[in-house]
Amino acid sequence: MPAPSHSIGIVAALVGVLVAVAFATAVHGQNAPESASGRAVPTGQPWDLVYISDSSGWGVAHFYARRIRHDRGVTVRVHDEWQGDLAALTILQRLRAPWDPWVRLIRDAEVIVVYPVGLAVVKGGDCVTSSDPPLAVGPQLWTKYVAGLKAIYKRIFEIRKGRPVILRTAHWYVPVISHAPSSPFFRSKSWDEAGITEICTKQWEWNSWAIAKAAASYRVRVADVYSAFNGRTHLEDPVAKGYIQTDGIHPNNKGRAVIAQTLAALGYKRVEPPR
Repeated sequence: MPAPSHSIGIVAALVGVLVAVAFATAVHGQNAPESASGRAVPTGQPWDLVYISDSSGWGVAHFYARRIRHDRGVTVRVHDEWQGDLAALTILQRLRAPWDPWVRLIRDAEVIVVYPVGLAVVKGGDCVTSSDPPLAVGPQLWTKYVAGLKAIYKRIFEIRKGRPVILRTAHWYVPVISHAPSSPFFRSKSWDEAGITEICTKQWEWNSWAIAKAAASYRVRVADVYSAFNGRTHLEDPVAKGYIQTDGIHPNNKGRAVIAQTLAALGYKRVEPPR
């Protein structure tokens, strides 16, 4: 039987361990514990990740979830809500319908990514699926796009009743500068082949400006996927980098990992609605 002083020492040590565990749990949101491999160990309640995008975000949600698990040490439930040709107006219409499943997902999510293709889907001369001369796109269209994106963010916070959330968006990448998309449904050329690289790059940069402007109004952080795929000059070819599937449009697993890393690099600070 140990001496009383020894017993007191054991009790003190146990108390110290319990305090240390409690402290580690309290600061988990700031410093997640790590395993021997250096990866964060999942603790606490799972996070719900809602990823709303057009088909350029196809499959990215699962790669982003892995980054969140690694960085924050939480289990992530993935709601991969990508749709082909998903425009901002379609997203807004769905979020305004109280019975839509997206409303419930957004209300309960810890992380939301909204990545619409544009104000509305434009067919022909759109710098992606056609070799026709691109449509003239002026500031008026981008002003409408900014208003549409801001309306989406406003609606998200209405659904959440003002509760903060990790809310992110991203710039588009360009897969067709030097390679034409491969499709049995339409004939196309690359930007270089069609001689539209300069005008389409300007159009894409206007689009990036609109995304950034709308995001700034609601403190939403923007992942610069455009530069990650196309370089700072926006003229690099992501196909040559190995980021694009054989269809010439959508990211492969390497490209998805790049998008996920670009999102993760923004950190995990929650966004509060403007006052």
